[in-house]
Amino acid sequence: MYESIFGQKINFEKSAISFSPCVGENTRQLLKTCLGLTQNSDKVVSLISLAPPWVDKWHKPSIGLCKLNTDAAVRHGTGSFGMGGVIRDYDGLDIACFSKLIKGSLSIENCELIALKEDLLFVQQFKLLIGLIECDSSISAKSL
Repeated sequence: MYESIFGQKINFEKSAISFSPCVGENTRQLLKTCLGLTQNSDKVVSLISLAPPWVDKWHKPSIGLCKLNTDAAVRHGTGSFGMGGVIRDYDGLDIACFSKLIKGSLSIENCELIALKEDLLFVQQFKLLIGLIECDSSISAKSL
């Protein structure tokens, strides 16, 4: 299926597909089918969790609410930056996500603030109830 859609063939003599532990079995099966892999292919492997033990675990929002993770990344030398967000429910299931490439040369702090603003507008547009927001910018966090 992949080859007929994209016109490219994956060379599985050199490649394998790897899934992180958080990828569900349904998603794994869908990707295997799209790539034309059989159920017992030796080219499908699972990854162990690579997170160091000191990394905080995922914090759940309150029941009935969602959690927004927001982030931005500066693409030095391109005059642009990427930003986006992921919204998950209490069980950690993805509800919505989006990303955007924005033209402009800004500091990472300003990019993070723009990402937070854009993510909140996205949340508002779809009337999602957010109980917890996570970002890696202390300036963005303090602005809340």
